[in-house]
Amino acid sequence: MKELKGLGLGLTLGLCVTLTAAFAGGGRQTSGTVAADGLTTLRFWGRNAEYVSSQGQEHVTLQDQYEGKVPSRLWDTFVKKLADMGIKPELTLVMDDQYQTAFQTLRASGQFNNYDLVYGHGLGLQTLYSLVDQGRIVALNQAVEQYSDGTAKTFFGSGNGAKLKDLFTMTDGNFYWIPGMYQLTYKGTPMGGITLGVIRKDWLDTLGLPMPKTADELYNAFYQFQEKDINRNGIKDEVASVDIASFNNGLAQLFGIATDHEGEGLHYLANVMGTLQCAWYQSGIKDYFAFMNRLYKAGLLRTGGEPTDQAENKIGYQNTWFPNNDELIINVPAGDKGAYYVPLLFSAVPGTQPPIWNVGGLSIGTDKVMMIPSASKKIDTAVKFIDWDVTNDFFTLMEPGIEGYTFNYDENGIPVRFQNSNQIGVDGLRTVSFWAEALVPWVQIRDSYGGVVSTVNQGKEVGYPGGWTEKLDFMNNLVANSPYPYSWYTGGVLAQATLQEQDRLTAILPDLNTYISELCSALVMGEKGLDNASWNGYIDNLKRLGLDEIISIWQTRINRVSGK
Repeated sequence: MKELKGLGLGLTLGLCVTLTAAFAGGGRQTSGTVAADGLTTLRFWGRNAEYVSSQGQEHVTLQDQYEGKVPSRLWDTFVKKLADMGIKPELTLVMDDQYQTAFQTLRASGQFNNYDLVYGHGLGLQTLYSLVDQGRIVALNQAVEQYSDGTAKTFFGSGNGAKLKDLFTMTDGNFYWIPGMYQLTYKGTPMGGITLGVIRKDWLDTLGLPMPKTADELYNAFYQFQEKDINRNGIKDEVASVDIASFNNGLAQLFGIATDHEGEGLHYLANVMGTLQCAWYQSGIKDYFAFMNRLYKAGLLRTGGEPTDQAENKIGYQNTWFPNNDELIINVPAGDKGAYYVPLLFSAVPGTQPPIWNVGGLSIGTDKVMMIPSASKKIDTAVKFIDWDVTNDFFTLMEPGIEGYTFNYDENGIPVRFQNSNQIGVDGLRTVSFWAEALVPWVQIRDSYGGVVSTVNQGKEVGYPGGWTEKLDFMNNLVANSPYPYSWYTGGVLAQATLQEQDRLTAILPDLNTYISELCSALVMGEKGLDNASWNGYIDNLKRLGLDEIISIWQTRINRVSGK
């Protein structure tokens, strides 16, 4: 079996996907190569992506747009640009709950050969490798070499495109699929997508409390929120909303514990400024659990809770994708200051710095891929699409959309999306074009500065004269001074697992992750002790369950990317 031979970070392409009417109960097919309008029909197989608004008032699918039931200027622009290239898309769309079964049927029945671009969604390495071994999909490098007008050849020949090609080149010297990709910057710096703890600044100000700078000051702030009934509902229900079963909560980071929010669910491993770290081996780990147990015993933590807690003005602290405007759903008593969350970062352990989880640079994966079936009679047309797909024009249409319609460029040349989705209808429902992750793998290449500015503007609209400017100041300071270490998103630094590595991950992770989740909860709730003998026993159990082997596998995959 051919396997991946090497890795490197990579820009990925968003790629169209084909769908079969046999599975969709819809879709339109043509038997000829050239449509009546003179366009070449390109057959796509993929997902019938759907969107349901948070209020449940709008429910839209890609099929609705494809059939013209729901007008979309973004979709119409996509189709027109294809028409300008002489291409007419023909879609067969499968709902998510039918997708896996539909794909296996597609593959087994031979209908796979009827399509020109196929979208793979969560297929797994075994399936992808078997498609290669069976000769079912095209070697993309060979197709590009033969049919590209030069755009894709140039892209794959240098820079991030070359790194992408290297990343997915197999032992036979070819690469066969292009994965989804995510890249965020902030004013051009690889940062911009971060999560961290935020605290209610309006509550601190009302009580005359300073921003906490120590663990004791933070405990006192949480205590005073409850003791003074800051939300004025007569109940001691002001809490910190925290996930105690993992380290993805912002509080762990105050004790120097880095975490990865993705990376196969391994929330106890992280790539900190290029160095792999494990939470269980960090010096502040026992201090963290002692602090969490202190909060838990005092009734200051929310470890589950109803989704309405936030809206009902009960959450004084949370870990969030920053700088979300979570304040907009909070209902405060008449006459109170409006809700306002600001970043909470300080060192709770002398000599350490709190690491910030950061989606910077590039992250990639094989859960969403594009392939060309080797039986396609229109490989040249599929490559024509790829030539467009690797351009900035394609990326812009995918996110943020159409200038003057879904976004405008600010004075720095950075696109800022419009806030009022009512002005742009269905095109305002998502942050990317609706056909992303349906006909193309997710591709998001954008500067998040525009999102921060939009958040500040939103603050102005709800009554803050200057907007939520502390959020903007915080992000600007991160870029200008880089005062904190970054726990990088490992999707961009982990080599794709080999089949042998994947087998070990599959064998080890279920029991190990379950034990870690239960242990974290038990330590926070005081059901297990923190004395040295007990702690040594926990570490022995983690090692017995395969923690050190998991660390070794991750480190090996990081080394493959870096060339070590």
